[in-house]
Amino acid sequence: MNFVKTQWYIALICPLLISSVVLISASMVVAEEFAQSPRYLAPYGLESGESIAELSRRGKHYEAMKAFVRVGEAGTLADKLMLARSAWALGLVDTAREVWDEVLANAEFTGTERARAILGRSILELQEGHYERARAYAERGALDVNRSELRAQFWLVIAEALKEQGALSLSEGYYKRAIEEGGVSVQNEANFLLGECQFRLGRLTDARYSFAGIETSSLHTPKALRRLAEIDSQQKNYEGVLTWIEEGRTNYPSEFRDGWSIYSKVTALLALGRTRQAKREVEQFRVQHSADSPWFVLAAAALEANLALDLYAELRPSEEAAE
Repeated sequence: MNFVKTQWYIALICPLLISSVVLISASMVVAEEFAQSPRYLAPYGLESGESIAELSRRGKHYEAMKAFVRVGEAGTLADKLMLARSAWALGLVDTAREVWDEVLANAEFTGTERARAILGRSILELQEGHYERARAYAERGALDVNRSELRAQFWLVIAEALKEQGALSLSEGYYKRAIEEGGVSVQNEANFLLGECQFRLGRLTDARYSFAGIETSSLHTPKALRRLAEIDSQQKNYEGVLTWIEEGRTNYPSEFRDGWSIYSKVTALLALGRTRQAKREVEQFRVQHSADSPWFVLAAAALEANLALDLYAELRPSEEAAE
Protein backbone atom coordinates (compact mmCIF):
# COMPACT_ATOMS: atom_id res chain seq x y z
CA MET A 1 0.00 0.00 0.00
CA ASN A 2 1.20 3.49 -0.77
CA PHE A 3 0.97 5.17 2.57
CA VAL A 4 2.95 8.01 3.86
CA LYS A 5 4.91 7.11 7.05
CA THR A 6 3.53 9.94 9.04
CA GLN A 7 4.89 11.73 12.07
CA TRP A 8 1.84 10.80 14.13
CA TYR A 9 2.40 7.14 13.31
CA ILE A 10 6.09 7.31 14.19
CA ALA A 11 5.46 9.17 17.45
CA LEU A 12 2.70 6.88 18.68
CA ILE A 13 3.78 3.45 17.54
CA CYS A 14 7.59 3.51 17.02
CA PRO A 15 10.06 3.59 14.18
CA LEU A 16 10.79 -0.02 13.26
CA LEU A 17 14.51 0.33 12.67
CA ILE A 18 15.24 -3.37 12.08
CA SER A 19 16.43 -4.82 8.78
CA SER A 20 13.96 -6.92 6.81
CA VAL A 21 16.21 -9.98 7.00
CA VAL A 22 16.38 -9.83 10.79
CA LEU A 23 12.64 -9.26 11.01
CA ILE A 24 11.84 -12.30 8.89
CA SER A 25 14.19 -14.67 10.72
CA ALA A 26 13.14 -13.40 14.14
CA SER A 27 9.46 -13.66 13.26
CA MET A 28 9.85 -17.30 12.23
CA VAL A 29 11.65 -18.28 15.45
CA VAL A 30 9.28 -16.41 17.74
CA ALA A 31 6.21 -17.64 15.89
CA GLU A 32 7.24 -21.28 16.41
CA GLU A 33 7.80 -20.83 20.13
CA PHE A 34 4.77 -18.60 20.60
CA ALA A 35 2.47 -21.21 19.06
CA GLN A 36 3.34 -23.58 21.93
CA SER A 37 3.23 -21.03 24.76
CA PRO A 38 0.47 -19.99 27.19
CA ARG A 39 -1.57 -17.03 26.01
CA TYR A 40 -0.61 -14.83 28.93
CA LEU A 41 1.93 -12.13 29.50
CA ALA A 42 5.03 -12.11 31.62
CA PRO A 43 6.03 -8.89 33.40
CA TYR A 44 9.56 -10.24 33.82
CA GLY A 45 11.18 -12.91 31.69
CA LEU A 46 14.91 -12.35 31.29
CA GLU A 47 17.73 -12.77 33.76
CA SER A 48 18.30 -9.03 33.67
CA GLY A 49 14.90 -8.52 35.28
CA GLU A 50 13.72 -6.15 32.58
CA SER A 51 9.98 -6.11 32.02
CA ILE A 52 8.32 -6.66 28.65
CA ALA A 53 7.38 -2.98 28.58
CA GLU A 54 10.99 -1.92 29.20
CA LEU A 55 12.33 -4.28 26.53
CA SER A 56 9.80 -3.11 23.97
CA ARG A 57 10.34 0.54 24.80
CA ARG A 58 14.05 0.07 24.14
CA GLY A 59 13.36 -1.53 20.77
CA LYS A 60 14.25 -5.05 21.94
CA HIS A 61 11.14 -6.55 20.39
CA TYR A 62 12.54 -10.05 19.91
CA GLU A 63 13.66 -10.20 23.55
CA ALA A 64 10.23 -8.96 24.67
CA MET A 65 8.53 -11.76 22.78
CA LYS A 66 10.98 -14.33 24.13
CA ALA A 67 10.20 -13.13 27.66
CA PHE A 68 6.53 -13.69 26.99
CA VAL A 69 7.15 -17.13 25.55
CA ARG A 70 9.29 -18.31 28.49
CA VAL A 71 7.08 -17.19 31.38
CA GLY A 72 3.33 -17.68 31.44
CA GLU A 73 2.30 -15.20 34.10
CA ALA A 74 -0.22 -12.42 33.69
CA GLY A 75 1.25 -8.97 33.13
CA THR A 76 0.00 -5.43 33.44
CA LEU A 77 -1.95 -3.57 30.78
CA ALA A 78 1.20 -1.61 30.01
CA ASP A 79 3.08 -4.86 29.39
CA LYS A 80 0.30 -6.11 27.13
CA LEU A 81 0.22 -2.96 25.05
CA MET A 82 3.98 -2.96 24.66
CA LEU A 83 3.93 -6.67 23.80
CA ALA A 84 1.42 -5.93 21.04
CA ARG A 85 3.80 -3.30 19.71
CA SER A 86 6.70 -5.76 19.74
CA ALA A 87 4.65 -8.43 18.01
CA TRP A 88 3.75 -5.97 15.27
CA ALA A 89 7.37 -4.88 14.94
CA LEU A 90 8.35 -8.50 14.35
CA GLY A 91 5.65 -9.01 11.74
CA LEU A 92 3.40 -11.11 14.00
CA VAL A 93 0.31 -9.16 13.06
CA ASP A 94 -2.27 -11.70 14.24
CA THR A 95 -0.54 -11.93 17.62
CA ALA A 96 -0.53 -8.15 17.90
CA ARG A 97 -4.26 -8.07 17.13
CA GLU A 98 -5.02 -10.74 19.77
CA VAL A 99 -3.09 -8.92 22.48
CA TRP A 100 -4.55 -5.52 21.57
CA ASP A 101 -8.09 -6.92 21.57
CA GLU A 102 -7.49 -8.59 24.94
CA VAL A 103 -6.54 -5.22 26.40
CA LEU A 104 -9.49 -3.41 24.81
CA ALA A 105 -11.89 -6.06 26.15
CA ASN A 106 -11.01 -4.97 29.67
CA ALA A 107 -13.94 -2.84 30.85
CA GLU A 108 -11.75 -1.14 33.46
CA PHE A 109 -9.37 0.16 30.82
CA THR A 110 -10.80 3.63 30.09
CA GLY A 111 -9.88 7.22 29.41
CA THR A 112 -7.16 8.69 27.26
CA GLU A 113 -4.91 5.64 27.42
CA ARG A 114 -7.70 3.46 26.05
CA ALA A 115 -8.23 5.96 23.22
CA ARG A 116 -4.52 5.82 22.41
CA ALA A 117 -4.68 2.03 22.33
CA ILE A 118 -7.61 2.20 19.92
CA LEU A 119 -5.65 4.62 17.76
CA GLY A 120 -2.76 2.18 17.63
CA ARG A 121 -5.14 -0.64 16.69
CA SER A 122 -6.65 1.45 13.91
CA ILE A 123 -3.22 2.34 12.53
CA LEU A 124 -2.28 -1.35 12.48
CA GLU A 125 -5.31 -2.11 10.30
CA LEU A 126 -4.52 0.87 8.09
CA GLN A 127 -0.95 -0.34 7.60
CA GLU A 128 -2.16 -3.84 6.81
CA GLY A 129 -4.59 -2.59 4.18
CA HIS A 130 -7.81 -3.34 6.08
CA TYR A 131 -9.35 0.06 5.54
CA GLU A 132 -12.89 -0.67 6.73
CA ARG A 133 -11.54 -2.02 10.02
CA ALA A 134 -9.23 0.96 10.37
CA ARG A 135 -12.13 3.36 9.89
CA ALA A 136 -14.33 1.44 12.33
CA TYR A 137 -11.74 1.60 15.11
CA ALA A 138 -10.90 5.24 14.41
CA GLU A 139 -14.56 6.30 14.35
CA ARG A 140 -15.20 4.45 17.60
CA GLY A 141 -12.19 6.07 19.23
CA ALA A 142 -13.08 9.55 18.04
CA LEU A 143 -16.50 9.31 19.69
CA ASP A 144 -14.92 8.98 23.13
CA VAL A 145 -12.48 11.88 22.80
CA ASN A 146 -13.09 15.61 23.01
CA ARG A 147 -11.59 18.11 20.58
CA SER A 148 -7.85 17.55 20.93
CA GLU A 149 -4.62 16.49 19.27
CA LEU A 150 -5.61 12.87 19.86
CA ARG A 151 -8.94 13.24 18.10
CA ALA A 152 -7.19 14.98 15.21
CA GLN A 153 -5.08 11.84 14.79
CA PHE A 154 -8.24 9.74 14.56
CA TRP A 155 -9.48 12.04 11.78
CA LEU A 156 -6.21 11.46 9.93
CA VAL A 157 -6.64 7.68 10.10
CA ILE A 158 -10.18 7.94 8.75
CA ALA A 159 -9.06 10.30 5.98
CA GLU A 160 -6.21 8.00 4.93
CA ALA A 161 -8.48 4.96 4.92
CA LEU A 162 -11.03 6.75 2.74
CA LYS A 163 -8.28 7.93 0.38
CA GLU A 164 -6.97 4.40 -0.03
CA GLN A 165 -10.50 3.26 -0.82
CA GLY A 166 -10.72 5.86 -3.58
CA ALA A 167 -13.13 8.17 -1.73
CA LEU A 168 -10.93 11.24 -2.14
CA SER A 169 -13.73 13.78 -1.83
CA LEU A 170 -14.94 12.24 1.44
CA SER A 171 -11.42 12.10 2.89
CA GLU A 172 -10.96 15.82 2.31
CA GLY A 173 -13.38 16.74 5.09
CA TYR A 174 -11.54 14.61 7.65
CA TYR A 175 -8.18 16.14 6.73
CA LYS A 176 -9.71 19.55 7.37
CA ARG A 177 -11.00 18.39 10.77
CA ALA A 178 -7.49 17.27 11.66
CA ILE A 179 -6.12 20.67 10.67
CA GLU A 180 -8.72 22.44 12.81
CA GLU A 181 -8.18 20.32 15.93
CA GLY A 182 -4.52 19.28 15.78
CA GLY A 183 -1.35 20.93 16.91
CA VAL A 184 1.37 22.19 14.60
CA SER A 185 2.79 18.76 13.81
CA VAL A 186 -0.60 17.26 12.94
CA GLN A 187 -1.59 20.38 11.01
CA ASN A 188 1.52 20.14 8.83
CA GLU A 189 0.89 16.44 8.23
CA ALA A 190 -2.77 16.97 7.43
CA ASN A 191 -2.06 19.93 5.15
CA PHE A 192 0.38 17.87 3.12
CA LEU A 193 -1.96 14.88 2.85
CA LEU A 194 -4.87 17.18 2.00
CA GLY A 195 -2.77 18.83 -0.70
CA GLU A 196 -1.92 15.42 -2.15
CA CYS A 197 -5.61 14.52 -2.17
CA GLN A 198 -6.58 17.77 -3.92
CA PHE A 199 -3.69 17.36 -6.37
CA ARG A 200 -5.00 13.93 -7.35
CA LEU A 201 -8.47 15.41 -7.78
CA GLY A 202 -7.03 18.00 -10.19
CA ARG A 203 -7.91 20.92 -7.92
CA LEU A 204 -4.55 22.60 -8.26
CA THR A 205 -5.48 25.95 -6.71
CA ASP A 206 -6.77 24.26 -3.55
CA ALA A 207 -3.73 22.00 -3.46
CA ARG A 208 -1.45 25.03 -3.74
CA TYR A 209 -3.14 26.61 -0.72
CA SER A 210 -2.73 23.40 1.33
CA PHE A 211 0.92 22.91 0.45
CA ALA A 212 1.70 26.57 1.10
CA GLY A 213 0.18 26.23 4.59
CA ILE A 214 2.95 23.88 5.76
CA GLU A 215 5.55 25.46 8.03
CA THR A 216 9.14 25.57 6.80
CA SER A 217 10.31 23.54 9.80
CA SER A 218 8.15 20.56 8.83
CA LEU A 219 9.62 17.35 7.46
CA HIS A 220 7.04 17.60 4.69
CA THR A 221 8.23 20.97 3.41
CA PRO A 222 10.66 19.63 0.75
CA LYS A 223 7.93 17.44 -0.73
CA ALA A 224 5.47 20.33 -0.59
CA LEU A 225 7.89 22.63 -2.44
CA ARG A 226 8.25 20.05 -5.21
CA ARG A 227 4.49 19.83 -5.53
CA LEU A 228 4.22 23.62 -5.65
CA ALA A 229 6.77 23.67 -8.47
CA GLU A 230 4.78 21.00 -10.32
CA ILE A 231 1.56 22.98 -9.91
CA ASP A 232 3.12 26.19 -11.20
CA SER A 233 4.62 24.29 -14.13
CA GLN A 234 1.21 22.89 -15.06
CA GLN A 235 -0.32 26.36 -14.74
CA LYS A 236 2.55 27.87 -16.79
CA ASN A 237 3.65 30.10 -13.93
CA TYR A 238 7.34 29.61 -14.66
CA GLU A 239 8.57 32.34 -12.33
CA GLY A 240 6.83 30.42 -9.57
CA VAL A 241 8.62 27.22 -10.60
CA LEU A 242 11.97 28.99 -10.28
CA THR A 243 11.00 30.46 -6.92
CA TRP A 244 10.07 27.10 -5.37
CA ILE A 245 13.12 25.30 -6.74
CA GLU A 246 15.49 28.02 -5.53
CA GLU A 247 13.88 27.96 -2.10
CA GLY A 248 14.33 24.21 -2.05
CA ARG A 249 17.97 24.44 -3.11
CA THR A 250 18.65 27.02 -0.40
CA ASN A 251 16.94 25.26 2.50
CA TYR A 252 17.01 21.61 1.42
CA PRO A 253 19.98 21.25 -0.95
CA SER A 254 20.17 17.46 -0.82
CA GLU A 255 16.54 17.08 -1.95
CA PHE A 256 16.80 19.66 -4.74
CA ARG A 257 19.93 18.56 -6.60
CA ASP A 258 18.24 15.65 -8.30
CA GLY A 259 17.48 15.27 -12.00
CA TRP A 260 13.84 16.29 -11.76
CA SER A 261 14.66 19.62 -10.05
CA ILE A 262 17.28 20.54 -12.65
CA TYR A 263 15.06 19.52 -15.56
CA SER A 264 12.16 21.55 -14.16
CA LYS A 265 14.40 24.60 -13.77
CA VAL A 266 15.77 24.22 -17.33
CA THR A 267 12.30 24.02 -18.88
CA ALA A 268 11.10 27.01 -16.82
CA LEU A 269 14.11 29.09 -17.91
CA LEU A 270 13.53 28.17 -21.54
CA ALA A 271 9.87 29.10 -21.30
CA LEU A 272 10.92 32.52 -19.96
CA GLY A 273 13.44 32.99 -22.78
CA ARG A 274 16.50 32.69 -20.52
CA THR A 275 18.40 30.38 -22.85
CA ARG A 276 21.89 31.15 -21.54
CA GLN A 277 20.91 30.32 -17.97
CA ALA A 278 19.25 27.14 -19.16
CA LYS A 279 22.41 26.16 -21.02
CA ARG A 280 24.51 26.66 -17.87
CA GLU A 281 22.10 24.47 -15.91
CA VAL A 282 22.40 21.70 -18.51
CA GLU A 283 26.20 21.92 -18.40
CA GLN A 284 26.17 21.66 -14.60
CA PHE A 285 23.70 18.80 -14.91
CA ARG A 286 26.20 16.91 -17.08
CA VAL A 287 28.90 17.36 -14.42
CA GLN A 288 26.76 16.49 -11.41
CA HIS A 289 24.84 13.59 -12.92
CA SER A 290 25.38 10.90 -15.49
CA ALA A 291 24.75 11.84 -19.10
CA ASP A 292 22.66 8.67 -19.24
CA SER A 293 20.18 10.10 -16.75
CA PRO A 294 16.69 10.24 -18.30
CA TRP A 295 16.21 13.71 -16.80
CA PHE A 296 19.47 14.90 -18.39
CA VAL A 297 18.40 13.52 -21.75
CA LEU A 298 15.09 15.37 -21.47
CA ALA A 299 16.76 18.61 -20.34
CA ALA A 300 19.33 18.45 -23.16
CA ALA A 301 16.60 17.70 -25.70
CA ALA A 302 14.53 20.64 -24.49
CA LEU A 303 17.54 22.94 -24.79
CA GLU A 304 18.39 21.70 -28.29
CA ALA A 305 14.79 22.11 -29.42
CA ASN A 306 14.73 25.65 -28.09
CA LEU A 307 18.02 26.52 -29.81
CA ALA A 308 16.71 25.08 -33.06
CA LEU A 309 13.60 27.25 -32.82
CA ASP A 310 15.72 30.33 -32.11
CA LEU A 311 17.91 29.56 -35.11
CA TYR A 312 14.90 29.07 -37.34
CA ALA A 313 13.45 32.36 -36.13
CA GLU A 314 16.70 34.15 -37.07
CA LEU A 315 16.92 32.56 -40.52
CA ARG A 316 13.31 32.98 -41.49
CA PRO A 317 13.40 36.79 -42.11
CA SER A 318 16.44 36.46 -44.44
CA GLU A 319 14.72 33.67 -46.37
CA GLU A 320 11.58 35.75 -46.77
CA ALA A 321 13.65 38.73 -47.96
CA ALA A 322 15.41 36.56 -50.52
CA GLU A 323 12.08 35.49 -51.96
